[in-house]
Amino acid sequence: MPLLRFAFACLLAALLLVPAASAQAPARTISVTGEASLTAANDTARVGFGVEGRGSTAPMALRRSSARLRRVLTALGGLGVATGDLRTRSVSVSRRRDRRGRKLPGYIARGGVSAVVRDVKQTGTVIDAGVNAGATSVTGPDFFIDDPQALLRQALVVAFRDARSKAAELATEAGLTLGAAVRIRESSFVGSETDTGPQADSAPGEVRAGPAPAPTRPGRARVFGTVYVVFEAR
Repeated sequence: MPLLRFAFACLLAALLLVPAASAQAPARTISVTGEASLTAANDTARVGFGVEGRGSTAPMALRRSSARLRRVLTALGGLGVATGDLRTRSVSVSRRRDRRGRKLPGYIARGGVSAVVRDVKQTGTVIDAGVNAGATSVTGPDFFIDDPQALLRQALVVAFRDARSKAAELATEAGLTLGAAVRIRESSFVGSETDTGPQADSAPGEVRAGPAPAPTRPGRARVFGTVYVVFEAR
């Protein structure tokens, strides 16, 4: 029994020496969301070209389609489109049919290739060259920023400044002093739409030789940055 009393006394002393958790002041924080959007000129284009060939046999139709596609590839390469920026999209051979699905004599072969145009000002010229070389269909162009990472990071920085400004205003209204950021979560993406503005088909005063190429407008891409920040408040 004396041993039990001694243990109880030791436990009581320990509890008196350790501050109660409820006596500690709760941490004060301010949570905000910062947003930003930036735009930059698109610097790259993607264009698709399609060809077709017809023949009395499937091999003949494919040979004719392939010959046209090779001419298109040669024309694109002549304008500086790198081999690594060319990609086969499709190759098909089928029996000819009428609108009601009935078989017709002969076969039709189709092929397609997509080209990435690094010099965006050459997009119209590349389209013309592909069509003149034998392309029977064109898809695009789709304009984009080849490497948007620097712009995305810049958008996040602007979004953080927006978050800090909001938090400072809230702290002032609450009679607090804003402290350091203790937690940050970010999100960023490139928008699917582009904004177009006044642009010329060619540089001012430029004199063209021959027919003008297909007019194109690269436009501008918009990127978005969002940060979720928790600040200390004192």
